[in-house]
Amino acid sequence: MFRFLLLFTAAFVSAAPLRVLVVSDNDQATRGTVAYLTKGGAQVAQASVASADALAKVDVVVLYQSKFVTYSADAQQALGAFAKRGGGVVAVHGAVAAGNAEFGKSVFGGAWTGESQKFTNNMLLCIRTDAHPLTISASTFDIQDDTVYDLALNENIFVLGSAFTPKVTNDRRKSTQAADRASVYDIQPQLWVYEATDHRAAVFLAGANSGTLDHVSFRTFIARAAAWTAKRPLTDELCTKADLEDVRYPTGGPRRGADAVAQFQMQPGFKVSVLATEPLINKPIAMQWDERGRLWVAETPEYPNGRRPLNADAWKEGGVLAPGNYDRPARDKISVMVSSKKDGVFDQKAIFHEGLELITGFCIYKDGVIVVAQKHIVWLRDTDGDGKSDKEEILFGGFTPGDTHFVANHFIVAPDGWIYASNGGGGTATHAQTGAAMARLSPGTFRFKPDGSAIEQIASAGGNSFGNEVTSDMELLHGKATTGNPIQHVVLPETILAKVPGTPAKAFSSVNPGRPVARKDLPDRAPLLQIDQVGRYTAACATPVYEDGAWPKEYNGTVFVSEPILDVIHHEKLVLDGPAFKGELLLADSEWLRSTDHWFCPIDVSFGPDGAMYILDFYTPVVAHNDTRGPQHSKSGASVRPDREHYFGRIYRIQHESAPTFGHPDLTQADAAGLVAAFSHPSKVVRFNALRVLMDRAPAVQNAAVPLMTDLAFSKGKPEARILALWGLQRLGKLSSEQLATAATNENASVRKNAFLVSEAGQISLPTAAYRAAFDDADARVRLASLRSLGSAAMSAEVGLLLSASQAKFTDNWTKAASSAATAANPATFLESQMASAEASDVEFARSLATSMAASNDGIARLRVLQAAATARNVAVARAALQVFAARNAAAPADQAATVAALKKAIAHSDAELSLAAVTLAAAWSKGDELKAEFAAAAQKLLPLVADEKAAPEARASATRTLVAIRRADASILPAITKLLQKGTPDLVAFAAVEALATAGDAASGKALLSAFLKAELTVRKSAYAALMTRPEWAGLVLDALEAKSLSPMQVGTLQSSQLTRHPDEAIAKRATAIFVKLNAGTNSSKDEIISKLRAEVEKPGDIAKGKELFVAACQTCHMIDKVGYDVGPNLQGIGSHPASELLVHIVDPNRMVDDEHRTWNIKLKDGHPLFRSHRQREPSRYEAEDGRGSHRRVKVADIATRT
Repeated sequence: MFRFLLLFTAAFVSAAPLRVLVVSDNDQATRGTVAYLTKGGAQVAQASVASADALAKVDVVVLYQSKFVTYSADAQQALGAFAKRGGGVVAVHGAVAAGNAEFGKSVFGGAWTGESQKFTNNMLLCIRTDAHPLTISASTFDIQDDTVYDLALNENIFVLGSAFTPKVTNDRRKSTQAADRASVYDIQPQLWVYEATDHRAAVFLAGANSGTLDHVSFRTFIARAAAWTAKRPLTDELCTKADLEDVRYPTGGPRRGADAVAQFQMQPGFKVSVLATEPLINKPIAMQWDERGRLWVAETPEYPNGRRPLNADAWKEGGVLAPGNYDRPARDKISVMVSSKKDGVFDQKAIFHEGLELITGFCIYKDGVIVVAQKHIVWLRDTDGDGKSDKEEILFGGFTPGDTHFVANHFIVAPDGWIYASNGGGGTATHAQTGAAMARLSPGTFRFKPDGSAIEQIASAGGNSFGNEVTSDMELLHGKATTGNPIQHVVLPETILAKVPGTPAKAFSSVNPGRPVARKDLPDRAPLLQIDQVGRYTAACATPVYEDGAWPKEYNGTVFVSEPILDVIHHEKLVLDGPAFKGELLLADSEWLRSTDHWFCPIDVSFGPDGAMYILDFYTPVVAHNDTRGPQHSKSGASVRPDREHYFGRIYRIQHESAPTFGHPDLTQADAAGLVAAFSHPSKVVRFNALRVLMDRAPAVQNAAVPLMTDLAFSKGKPEARILALWGLQRLGKLSSEQLATAATNENASVRKNAFLVSEAGQISLPTAAYRAAFDDADARVRLASLRSLGSAAMSAEVGLLLSASQAKFTDNWTKAASSAATAANPATFLESQMASAEASDVEFARSLATSMAASNDGIARLRVLQAAATARNVAVARAALQVFAARNAAAPADQAATVAALKKAIAHSDAELSLAAVTLAAAWSKGDELKAEFAAAAQKLLPLVADEKAAPEARASATRTLVAIRRADASILPAITKLLQKGTPDLVAFAAVEALATAGDAASGKALLSAFLKAELTVRKSAYAALMTRPEWAGLVLDALEAKSLSPMQVGTLQSSQLTRHPDEAIAKRATAIFVKLNAGTNSSKDEIISKLRAEVEKPGDIAKGKELFVAACQTCHMIDKVGYDVGPNLQGIGSHPASELLVHIVDPNRMVDDEHRTWNIKLKDGHPLFRSHRQREPSRYEAEDGRGSHRRVKVADIATRT
């Protein structure tokens, strides 16, 4: 009844037609406006001039001018009077130039002035949907028209629409911008309303294009503005029903679902269906299928800012869902999709849980879901079975990202019982109850136990990540979003690599490094451009592998990845290349799916229980989070921009036309036989669900399943089913060593591999024969898995001998590392046996064992190796072991007498290189003068060698390291080494000198390094500078030189200067800051002025050859382009697609915007040893540090004293 009265009252009040005057200098442009307002019920009059007489007869005036020129004094006076008596004012395009700034600000809320500018472009007009009655249900859209900027604005306007301008600085002068394209640095109002004490006004700056006013959104805006400025109760009274529906989906903006998929360019034989759209679903980010076959979806309308306050005006910063309303329940949710008609199209959803903030991943587990959302990993439970969560159990803390796109994602419950996930950033996972640190996580793959008892990193690599896959045969794939290397294969977990310090093997191997996207028409508008890695993958999402039985067999084992910025879904074949997968393109000149709709944003791709592909589409014009081009950023680390959507969301299904029909059995009703039978289902979703459900069942059901799984595991059934049976038996403790040995010799390589992985997980030793066969296996993944198994349990002497004898078979770095890791429990015994044998041994294997020993606390074991080296028959192994001990700064054994005695014997060895290695080691391990004579003899022998320019650089470098180590034995050593640091010395020798001096650490060595910085080649200077930063007293030498002006800030450079101003030593940092200020270097408040002055110069044609020379000299240490340089900072591939004015910003002000994953740190070690420049945390326990010349060293987190 109340609703009826409201409608009746509104109808009564609005009965009198709205009287509108349209004043225009171009009747053609406003003809449609007049007709539309008339059709809506308004009484419309037209005029070319705003006269007092005409205005006296109307409620609202709509002003349009095609040019930005002032009105006559009479017209201005009439408009002013009209506004004062409460008349509504709607100004379009050039009408804002009607009067001076004072007039325009008081009547319109803004005015065109002499400093105002405009440019014609395909404008992305960003609308503040639902922020005001004018923009109810209205969407952002593209329109070819003028972007108008630098107007004089009243501070009380309410902005409803905005656009990017060409400006790159805050300077208002016309020389600071290009005339033909927008940038990302400046956003200005294009549509606003103004409510003065006496009147209302609305302004629309577009309108240069003759068709703009007839665009569905503009005619709706103008009609609404007429009603609103007239203070009518029904703002939509002049609008048509069709337009009110279409304003959500205007031309140039978002499309309805059916129209959106019509833009898909797909492969023959596939069909796409729209399963859900907004408003049913909003910003879907993750999906899972439960044991009943129901699709669960995570929705994150909170992304990217969550409830973090604004950094900019609400009309600029679209990343906040509810600006100003931060003390409220969060709105992210987990929903179960419902198809009430049973046709697969979702028309309802059941909300399982609402109130999450920034959910990025989840998985089904027991009576609920395990979710990651700020700030926990939490188990949301439905304990009473009503379909809604009623209990929250926090599993881990530490998941509040500083930057909200560096997040955990893609949870998968794997056959081994762990939950595997991808991670985009760093952080420390903490215990739910105590808050104690449990694991240091970094970008890559990690896993955790669903009961919260354990969490660990599996593989790490710098770069944001959004994608994760566990295949049917337990291969792990990882999506690397931002590096241009979109798909990573976990070849060997870091838990194993950690046992082998110094190994060159990395956990990840890139499947398709630098893979270009097969799209020639790349975005060319600044707001939509790729920022770096242009033409490659810079927002890669998802890494699903097809194993689901409905598509043609050639799709089996192919991997997919999406690129939302470029609107594609890519796929390629996985091919084993040694123990790592490599990708092979299946389509040469096109992508598997391409949409011509730039709103298409495939954020997740997965395969369902019916074997079809399911796509979650954010459906938004922008997916890029942070922007290293340097615009303002929000508290979430996202760039401030107005086109971030929170409303749209789509779910699509793509199926092959010949796909068989099979569904998801209801596993909640299945008995033991039914669950084991589901291990053989065509869909991996069903198979994995069946094992998960079985592991959650009562013991009676599990016991009944044991004989069934045993029969299956050793049958001729599908390999994927047999693998699940093996894992199920192992997790129930029902698998023997003999059974595993049988599986390890199965005819199928995937079954063989998993037999060893099961052995590793259960720490089950296998017979020697199983390892002997595996070491000769044709499949490298089987060989690697067998070594993982070998290292997980006690090793028999027989197997140990087999391992030593098999080293020649292990030719790749991963297999070598796994072999060394298998000996980690007792590496000294292996080294002793190798040195005592006259037979040739694998020296790299020996180095790996010695490296492991150098990092351990077992000084007795190192003494044993030294003693064996002194009498070694295998000199190559002995030499390698001692060289590693010296290079790795291994701690001296406690027994000094025995150590010196062994060193004397080793120095006296007949092999010169072994003797040299012993001398170097002795300099560190001997505490007294017992070896003074040996050192003096060595100096006399080596000094002529380092000075001999004809000698091999390798020999000179080795001699240099030894001489620096024994420098106190002869006063002529240091001058000889300093001489090597001048130009002309081979890099290998010069670098050896710098590294040795850096390790030496005394005052004289510091002065020698400063000399190198002033006189050496550029690359050596960088290395010397990095060494000088390792100690405060040496950094002080650089500051002394700056103050004395024997060294200029220009010679130091921006990056090196920051190492001084951010030095861990507070006194050095403070002094450096003061010196650079005094020298007028470093941070410059007038950099915008410099950019403005240089703008005209950089727009001129350049010299490519000179540019390349400059890049090699100044940039390649941190950046790579066309495979030149080092991939430490952002990869600059395709950087030339950005305008010169934009690049100028970063050349003048390189630190304006630095992504967290590319931040440079100064690291000081606890032992006072070198301070390194570290660019990213490659592994949770290690940083990869760069020494100034592109050479990298892994630094343990545990060894770091400070990081600034």
